[in-house]
Amino acid sequence: MPEDFETPEGSEMSDVSETPEGSESSDGSGPAAASGDSQSDSSSGDSQGDSSSGESAGSFSFAPGNMNTSSGEDLKYIDDSPSSYSGIFDNAETNISDNDQEKVISALKNLSEGNVSEALDTDEVIRYFAAHNFVMNYDSYTGTMLHNYYLYENDGLLSMLPWDYNLAFGSFMSMAIGSEDNATNIVNYGIDTPLSGSSEEDRPMWSWIVNDDDYLEQYHAVYDELLESYFESGTFEQEIQRVYEMIRPYVESDPSAFFTVEQFDSGYENLKNFCLLRAESIRKQLNGTLSSSTDEQADSDKVDASSVDISATGSMGMSLFGSDSFGGFSGFGDFSAAPGDSSGFGDFSAAPGDSTGSRGSDDSLNTETAVNSEN
Repeated sequence: MPEDFETPEGSEMSDVSETPEGSESSDGSGPAAASGDSQSDSSSGDSQGDSSSGESAGSFSFAPGNMNTSSGEDLKYIDDSPSSYSGIFDNAETNISDNDQEKVISALKNLSEGNVSEALDTDEVIRYFAAHNFVMNYDSYTGTMLHNYYLYENDGLLSMLPWDYNLAFGSFMSMAIGSEDNATNIVNYGIDTPLSGSSEEDRPMWSWIVNDDDYLEQYHAVYDELLESYFESGTFEQEIQRVYEMIRPYVESDPSAFFTVEQFDSGYENLKNFCLLRAESIRKQLNGTLSSSTDEQADSDKVDASSVDISATGSMGMSLFGSDSFGGFSGFGDFSAAPGDSSGFGDFSAAPGDSTGSRGSDDSLNTETAVNSEN
């Protein structure tokens, strides 16, 4: 920050560069499970853990730019050869052992054979998809781009962590839906049919939920918990107002801001309204007054979101309100909890410096392998 930059009165910032308590990596060098940086970090060696015991700490990332082509990034089982999963293992950010590779491949094989409980931390994956499908991020696994998530292995079980949500809240999807009312279509998108441009067969990490009545019921129960405790309770509106009021003075004082104060205000209002209407639509989907399958929805049953301007919150060219702008807000913080942290709804806003929107015990990293698929 420039020396002559004045901090607006009443809006002092804490040192966001400080690593949150309990989120250090196993070597104390930074946030657990994720560097939060681009792939260039993987060549520096800063995030590499000690693999002398045959166990990995830290994370490794996929190569970017895969679009419906996969060398393992779609999480489909291919065979038992690590070379068949080059999209995962060839881009490791940490040292990984043969045993690490075997555990990941074994989990993918179990998933392909329907042995879900032997492949996945099912509670964590369900919570991940509930948060992910709420915020409508299609620059991701549920779209055509096989990236922007962490694959996390612990004791042979896989889970997913969120990453790179700057095009969430329909920003990425709005470019693909041709309609006079994109916002209404996007806000009402069915929670049971969240894929866009891909099939359930090609997204096995999701399909096991919707194809099993018990898991689908659990998925719906997580949504009910989210809506009741966070949106219908008024907590969301209080939190987004608090963050807005904290940020706005800096927008007013920034001599090199990319956006005007008026654009910032518009982005805030549209983001808030999008989330409230999305919550309203999902409640209707849960109680059966609106189908949870997009293709079966009647227009007359949909929540009217024509007042929402999705472009006001950001676009491919420039993101105004992304996950970083609200400190990981789009990932609902602890709602999509890290492995080892099933606390769920303890804190919906991510810790400063934790761009994954998830927090967990770094002790659990000592016997885990994390995979980051990012752009």
